[in-house]
Amino acid sequence: MSQISQIKCPVCGQWGQWTGKIDEKCEHCASLLDPERFLYVQESRINEENKKKNDYFLVKDSDETIVQLFKIFLNPVRWGAFYGGAFVFIIVAIMLVVFGMFI
Repeated sequence: MSQISQIKCPVCGQWGQWTGKIDEKCEHCASLLDPERFLYVQESRINEENKKKNDYFLVKDSDETIVQLFKIFLNPVRWGAFYGGAFVFIIVAIMLVVFGMFI
């Protein structure tokens, strides 16, 4: 059961009923009643989709459940190995610079 309240439309300034849905529109001018929240949710969805696309192993809906779980587990492990290797190379480069200054 949703609770109905009143909200003032940011575009036309008329008061209307609002149930709290993010995509609810004004009954007078058909503009969004909470455009900031709507944009935030849309950007969050897009960022989540981009994050999934940037994984090493893309988890597909057509994969079996065990394969999906394996990919979900393996993606952070591979990212950790990537950043761990980069960290080691940076430390070695810093050590070469530091030791090169004293020798």
